[in-house]
Amino acid sequence: MTYSFHSWRVPILQFLDQQPLYKLLDLSAAAPTQANAANLSVELSIFKCPSTPNVRLEHIAGFNNAANLPPYNDIGPAARSDYDAVAGLHRLPPGTTGSNYDTTPVLKGAWGIPEYDAIREVRIRLVDARLRDIADGLSNTILIGEKAGRPNWYLDGKLLDLPSFPQIPGPGDNEAAWGISSKIWAMIPSQDDKINEQNSSGFFSFHNGIANFAYADGATKSISESVDQSVLNAVITRSNHDSGTTD
Repeated sequence: MTYSFHSWRVPILQFLDQQPLYKLLDLSAAAPTQANAANLSVELSIFKCPSTPNVRLEHIAGFNNAANLPPYNDIGPAARSDYDAVAGLHRLPPGTTGSNYDTTPVLKGAWGIPEYDAIREVRIRLVDARLRDIADGLSNTILIGEKAGRPNWYLDGKLLDLPSFPQIPGPGDNEAAWGISSKIWAMIPSQDDKINEQNSSGFFSFHNGIANFAYADGATKSISESVDQSVLNAVITRSNHDSGTTD
């Protein structure tokens, strides 16, 4: 599971006036370990949207064995983020549902994604991505999307009263920690996920009618929740020979 990794937010701490915090993190260890617990609980306003209610991660489920299987160690609270990487788009064949994210096809986004072996039915390696791989254009491809309110689960604008990770198949406590990578499924929305519909894998904000995004060319834009779904899907993918204009 990818949440044993340090997130993409960690290396950029050095450029966000957070060099001391960066140096305190033990990058030689898995992110959710006791050695990193105190530093992962540091609140960083740059990773949080001011419009989001004051929610906070309750627990870090520790990486405690090679298979990363239950039971997990509870190693404490972690500060959260409202923004996450966008790794690709689930393209669902006719007659299938999005419930099995390991076997549905994925169109590549700007970030690297695990490569899937259809014969063995396993993820076999993490495939890196470079700016040169973004054939659709840097200004037409998003790097980061707003997914506010996690680890609480919001659906159609309403907070669902459900227990937290690992009892439910929604966003777990590790999905929103700024210092811990989300599991890959949380970074790959479905072709049918509309903006502000849900924050489990889709884009979600507490702004009226929009969510915010960072593009591969460095631009930041707000996209309307009424945007045509094909346009949204176009800016999620990096080399699908489409280009989405969301202005």
